[in-house]
Amino acid sequence: MLVVAPTRKAASVASREVGAAASSIHALLLDHGYRWGTDEAGAHVWTRLRVGEVDPRTGAVYGGPTQYVLRSGDRIVVDEAGMVDLQTANVLVELAIEQAVGLAFVGDTHQALPVGHAGAMGSAIRHANAAVELDTVHRFRDPDYAALTLRLRDAGDRERALVVAGELASRGHVDRVEHHDAARERMIDAFFEWHGRGKRVALVSGTNAEADAINDAIQQRRVDQGELDVRVAAWGMGEQRILVGDTVQTRRNDRLTGVENRAEYLES
Repeated sequence: MLVVAPTRKAASVASREVGAAASSIHALLLDHGYRWGTDEAGAHVWTRLRVGEVDPRTGAVYGGPTQYVLRSGDRIVVDEAGMVDLQTANVLVELAIEQAVGLAFVGDTHQALPVGHAGAMGSAIRHANAAVELDTVHRFRDPDYAALTLRLRDAGDRERALVVAGELASRGHVDRVEHHDAARERMIDAFFEWHGRGKRVALVSGTNAEADAINDAIQQRRVDQGELDVRVAAWGMGEQRILVGDTVQTRRNDRLTGVENRAEYLES
């Protein structure tokens, strides 16, 4: 069994949990000759090298897969499959059919969508020879909140959705604010409230620009409170200031150093 995921970090987590070999989907496809590029019309597409062809990017002759060799009867398990874009899912299915291996998608169509075209998970459910949907919540200890999360997933029409939204608000899971800046301030206040209790906090924004603004505001408040020292600084992607004591999340994979995209480090 080979476990693959949309990101290398997610693949590493899956590998530790199930005790099987794991890879990012792109690393698997790259090993089997697939290349992500742009066609003459400017559209992003997958192409494929055959054994003996020259890779135009490296000038090397492609000799076939070496790291993720598949054998008939193997199974590829795609974790976080709801985040796999349709084009990548198509070539993954193509590879599975060619190699006569099984393919299992494990994920959630209600979670974060892929960067590219969505719909791969729904298509897999429709065309699979077997599909299993879990309907019992294990993550939340409060049974009432667990039931509420299921209603949130299937709110249905507008009237039912408003009922669920009202229940979220009455239970304190949603804060209503008057404008965008107030929402940002509430998020930042919540971060310091939970951070002060020693909890890990995830803040989600709609754009990278908004994420940068939130990060900058949190960093400056930590500077004002004496938690961070501005005398020594480094600069990250997008000219982001990095100070000693900051929590830094990487944005690229680097095989030579073992760094994974979205891994977190404490700057020291």
